[in-house]
Formats: sequence, C-alpha cells, structure tokens
Amino acid sequence: MVIKDLHSWNLSYSQARDCQKSLASKVQFTPLRKQPKLIAGIDCAFSKDGKTIIAAVIVLKLPDLVPVETANALREVTFPYIPGLLSFREAPPA
Repeated sequence: MVIKDLHSWNLSYSQARDCQKSLASKVQFTPLRKQPKLIAGIDCAFSKDGKTIIAAVIVLKLPDLVPVETANALREVTFPYIPGLLSFREAPPA
C-alpha cells in the first residue's frame, strides 16, 4: 500500500485551519459497489502527564469480526488542543 502525504503536520494554527478547509472540499461520498471484507478501528489516548499520545488500530475481518492485524505508535504531543483541529493533535502518530 502506498500512503500519499497530503500535507505537512508541522503547521501553524492558521495554516492548519486553511489546510483542513482545503481537504474538506475534496471529500467525496461514493456508494460501495460490494460489501467490504475488512474494517478498521483506530483510537488515541494520552499519557497521564499529557506529553505523549498513544495511537492504536485494529483491522477486523467481516462478517465475524476476527482480528487480522493490530498496530500501535507513541509520539510526543506537538500540537495543542484546539476545537475543530483535533486531527492535527491526534493523527500524526496514527
């Protein structure tokens, strides 16, 4: 799988807002042609001192929800909590 970098994560707050507006305009809703075989869930949590973010993902096989793969990552928090810009705080480790 090739993952395309859409933007830098090292942005100022105003650049992050502009980036988010630009990306939002590119969202497309397309009906699925067939049922997916896999689904994934992801979540992030913070260390007690709030300096580290922990991201975890699980891929499940449908329809029986058998785990296929898991992964996790830890990174230093580099972006403050700003309502509406949560992805810039939580997504880099994911």
